Amino acid sequence: MKIHTITGCGGIGKDTILTNLLVKNRKLKPIISTTSRPQRWGEVNGVQYNFVSKEKAQEMLNNNDFIEHRIYNVIGQDNKKDTWIYGIAKDSIDLNSDNNYIVIVDYQGRKELEKYLENNDKRECLTSLYIDGSYQTRLSRYLTRGHMEDSEVLEAIRRFEDDNKNVLPAKLDSDYVVNNEYKINNAVNRILDIIEN
Repeated sequence: MKIHTITGCGGIGKDTILTNLLVKNRKLKPIISTTSRPQRWGEVNGVQYNFVSKEKAQEMLNNNDFIEHRIYNVIGQDNKKDTWIYGIAKDSIDLNSDNNYIVIVDYQGRKELEKYLENNDKRECLTSLYIDGSYQTRLSRYLTRGHMEDSEVLEAIRRFEDDNKNVLPAKLDSDYVVNNEYKINNAVNRILDIIEN
């Protein structure tokens, strides 16, 4: 078994990179995180996330079903305060398989995944990748997503602030740093070189 983690700040292209990796290497198996956040337009349950109710996500937390999880206090729909839970469920990884997994996680999530693997004598199976790029690139990618409601703009601002605290430190101790400043194919091909060798 191998697990490759992708970490990077919002707007850096992690989802696009992951999609391209899965097309170019059919042996990669995505680890699909679970979330209680509302499903966005264009998202498919079981593809981007496993979408569950707040009650189900809380039940999973209470039962210690997550390897790692995050709880975010956000401004949700209609500018109302909301709480979103994200996490990797334990049953999404078969530790005794020959699977070649890949997953997007933040820095704290990666550290918790490392600890989980270490506790199961599988730490050597993990390779961490950090996707890097400038603030300007990230911001311009956010703004080209189309019309954003006020709540979406506020969420983007919250994510920028959260990224500085919870994601940026991952750059310092990742196994590999991959730049995604210009052409996404360059970043995808660099990652393929890393995970296929």
